[in-house]
Amino acid sequence: MAQAQMEACLADRVGMVRLQVKPTLDDFKDFVIRQLKKEASPRPAGLGVFHRRNLEARERRNPAASEPLKAPARTSLRLTPAKALKDSVPSAC
Repeated sequence: MAQAQMEACLADRVGMVRLQVKPTLDDFKDFVIRQLKKEASPRPAGLGVFHRRNLEARERRNPAASEPLKAPARTSLRLTPAKALKDSVPSAC
């Protein structure tokens, strides 16, 4: 679902105009980004926990040529879903 579709869907559910919903979603996104930059783990209720991991530089191998490569340091983001969110989505099996 694209952001415009999400805004339209939320606007219909809440009874607002899409242009009124957009700043709220932007504020939520900015809040999560600010918290992650502070090394915090924001926990939106019912959604889950956002985690930030700093991965160090390491050496790895190219599987095709079997030559060593250097993987640069990077930041990884992850969302661990809340139990309520996991329970609301039917399993594939």
